[in-house]
Amino acid sequence: MLTKDQIQFTDRYLEKSGIKYMDIRQEMTDHVATALENEEGDFYENFRQYMVQHKQGLMQSNRYFKKLALRRAFGILKNIVLKPVFWFMAMVIFMVSYTAKQYDITGDTVMYSLEMAGNVIPMMLNLYFIYYWIFKKEVHSVLMRLLLFMYFGAFIFRIPIISHNTNFLTGYYALYISFYILLIQSVWQLNQQYKLRYND
Repeated sequence: MLTKDQIQFTDRYLEKSGIKYMDIRQEMTDHVATALENEEGDFYENFRQYMVQHKQGLMQSNRYFKKLALRRAFGILKNIVLKPVFWFMAMVIFMVSYTAKQYDITGDTVMYSLEMAGNVIPMMLNLYFIYYWIFKKEVHSVLMRLLLFMYFGAFIFRIPIISHNTNFLTGYYALYISFYILLIQSVWQLNQQYKLRYND
């Protein structure tokens, strides 16, 4: 069995080789450790010889795992849209907003509130993304892809809509807000899974 220092050496080597996602790197570190733990002789010489023979295969596996992470991230996004709770939440937000507009004398208060909510939620997500990207030392593959979607999606989906129809805008904000609320929940759940699995 490899020592803690040898495992850390393997992990650092893989990280410097371009395998930056902690979950992928740990899987590969375990794979390398299993291959080397029964080898006789000096660990570092065995490690060097192993990498001469298998490094290219590890890099290919890294690319494959990143593609799997992207597919899993898109799967999570698709599942959000397919969840009945997404449509129920959007319908409730729409109906409450539509009803409130009937009692809104100026006609602007409800729309302003929806627009503010549509701005604040992505802003909070962007701050979390910046924190995660700059201050977190360990980056996980699927989680980072979801955070990237939240970061860029907040800009893409907030492009001003060419419409003055308040019912259309109310529906848009209802879907937008509901989607991001469930996305926050998915990110939190995934982060908890990573913490349990990798003791992060």
